[in-house]
Amino acid sequence: MKALIDAYLGVEHCDDAAGGCPVAALASEVARRPRAARAAFQRILGHHIKLIAKYVPGETEDDRERKAVMLFSGMAGTLTVARVMTDDQRRQRMLDAAKEFYFDAANK
Repeated sequence: MKALIDAYLGVEHCDDAAGGCPVAALASEVARRPRAARAAFQRILGHHIKLIAKYVPGETEDDRERKAVMLFSGMAGTLTVARVMTDDQRRQRMLDAAKEFYFDAANK
């Protein structure tokens, strides 16, 4: 779990908007598309959530998936905001704080 969070919220991933996470890069645009386009994006998102849920602690599969949804959506939002920051030090502090926050949250 820590490796997943570290990689997703790492500076390299943050700097790679074109090759990085499509959710962080495209979700706000896909939200404006017709239902069929959103449904296709949702299927892909669901697949990613199931992969993440395998690494999230929880008593049941539903509990792990619920946490994975919140973890992934929060990290994607963090990545989106971090990508617009022009101050490298502030961006790094934000990413580091988010890593700590999401790791703690995922392990509760």
